[in-house]
Parts: sequence; structure tokens; C-alpha cells
Amino acid sequence: MLKKTVLTFAFLTILTTFYGFNAQFSAPATDDALNALAEMHHSLLPEGSYVISAYDNLIRNISEEEGHDWRLMSAIAYHESRFTPDITSRSGARGLMQIMPSVARQFDVPAAEITDPRTNIWLANKLMSKIMSSLRFPEGTPEKDRMSIILASYNSGIGHVNDARRLARLNGENPNSWEVVARYLTLKAEPEFYENEVVRCGRFTGSRQTLAYVNDVIGRYDRYCRIAGRCRRQDKLKAGPARAVLPFLCLCPAQRGQDALRCGIYSKTKKVGGSPNFAISRIIAIFE
Repeated sequence: MLKKTVLTFAFLTILTTFYGFNAQFSAPATDDALNALAEMHHSLLPEGSYVISAYDNLIRNISEEEGHDWRLMSAIAYHESRFTPDITSRSGARGLMQIMPSVARQFDVPAAEITDPRTNIWLANKLMSKIMSSLRFPEGTPEKDRMSIILASYNSGIGHVNDARRLARLNGENPNSWEVVARYLTLKAEPEFYENEVVRCGRFTGSRQTLAYVNDVIGRYDRYCRIAGRCRRQDKLKAGPARAVLPFLCLCPAQRGQDALRCGIYSKTKKVGGSPNFAISRIIAIFE
């Protein structure tokens, strides 16, 4: 009798746990679920349909008009201001994207308008376009190297980055490799390098900050891509029938070539709910 009671209790515990997990991950996204996801990634997610911040629509519309990835611009905004539109740094940078008055002048924008979110985001996109056109990457430059060098230019100024690239070229190294450019940015703190005739912007002592900035923004961009992708897939799930083909509910991006089976794809025709193994695989995919 005792043995039957223990077995029954164990079975009910497993069953309750399983359906609890399924209730959490099979249901359409709710405000509470999305807020919890946002909290996990330290982003802002107010009530409604926002995915990353209250400025999603604004950042997306302006960035897409300028040809930039809105999720990358959101990652920059988070790092620069934590999505605070009226912040001013000790160096004088202002707004969501921390735009300097000198940048605003380049695009004929009055200093008094810099903190306006729309203007601030527009200026950041214009600056990114100018940086990209100035760097003149050759075809075939790896995307991560390209993105890292662009972000370093946004953070430290394109002059220091170009100095580092000239030093790399002078020494027979690849000026389009972020690993190489990052090393020469660090070496630009030493007289042997910043006094070289190819260097035009002098000594640079901010390499540690710039390297940390690049790593942080790229890491956050990667997370924002996953969050945005997940929410789009859950929107599709809301509109589908109960017995639907399940979309990818994992957070790891397929474009990285990761095995889809690691993302919890158990069966293409499973009912919403699936099996215990399917539910657990989805949990692993979300938190790995």
C-alpha cells in the first residue's frame, strides 16, 4: 500500500511539473512573459507590443530608412544611455545615442535639438553611415570584423581607428581584421607607435574602454536578435490553430549554423504541448 502511494505521488509530481512547463512555453507570449524575458536581458519592455524598448518603432523606422539594423542601433542605445533620452555625459554627449554637439553640427542640427529622441536616433544613423563609407572595407571583409571596427569608430572616433589601420598596413598586417586593429589601438598609448609618421591623431589611452564597448554591444545585439526573433515566432503561434506546426521557439539563431535539434525541434506535427522530452528541450534552448 505504501509503495503504491509513493509511486502515485511521484507520478502526480512529474505530471504537474510537466504541464506547468508546457503551460509556460506553449502559450502565446503575454506581457508578463515578455517582461520577464526583458528583465533577464536587462532591456526595457513596457506594456504593449514592444520587444526591446519603448523606442522600438522609432529606432526601427529610422534605422531601416538609413539602411542599418535596428537591433544593433538598439544595442548601442542601451549601452550609451540605458534608453534614457535626456542624459548628458561628462564629455558633453547627449541623448539616447550619446551624440556630441560636434556631430550635430556636421549635419546642421542645432544643439538644442540633440536630445529629441527622433533627432538623436537620426544623427546616430547618419554618423554610422558616414563611418561606414569612410572606412571603405573591401568586399569579403568578415561581418564581425566589419561591425567591430565600425563600433570602435563610433566609440573612440574614426581618427584613432584609422591610425590603427595605417599602423597595421605599415607593418604588413591586415587593416580589416578587428583583432589586428584592436591590438594597434592598444599600442597607440606607447610613444613608439603614436609618434610614428603615419599616426595623425596622436596618443590613444582609451583602448580598454573601446574594446569592452565593442564586446558589450555585439553581445547585446546578439541577444536582441534572439529576443526579436522569438517574439515574431510567438506572434505567428498566436494566429495558428491548436494542432499547428510548431515554429522555432529557441533563442539560438539559425543563421549561425547551429543544429536545429538543439533548439527543441522535436516533431514538425506535434500538438502544442508535445511530450516531456520536447518541453524540456525547449527549456534548455531558451536558457542555454
